[in-house]
Amino acid sequence: MILSDTISTTKKSFCSHFDSWSESNIDVSTIEGFLEYIEHERLTHIPHRGSTLDRVLKWAEYFAIQVSGYAKAVSPFLPGSQVAAKLIWEASRTLLEVHNSYRHVGYNTNNI
Repeated sequence: MILSDTISTTKKSFCSHFDSWSESNIDVSTIEGFLEYIEHERLTHIPHRGSTLDRVLKWAEYFAIQVSGYAKAVSPFLPGSQVAAKLIWEASRTLLEVHNSYRHVGYNTNNI
């Protein structure tokens, strides 16, 4: 019950704060899709090894894989864990997109 309430509240919050974000994003979100997004970002920006973007993308990939593993491990006794994982992947993707938009307009993202 607590997880489903948290998921619902978080979905509503994201939809109200990010115009381009909709609840349907969660329905189609997968770990494979998120990892493909990370791969696309790497190929698009080709970050130098050890750069801020390289570290951010490595962390995002690691984090997403960990979330996937936890969701699978707890799904037998915690309904909604897969939906929570999808929400986390979409939130992470949104944060990466925000980070990239700051990079493109010339803000110093080292502190973001």
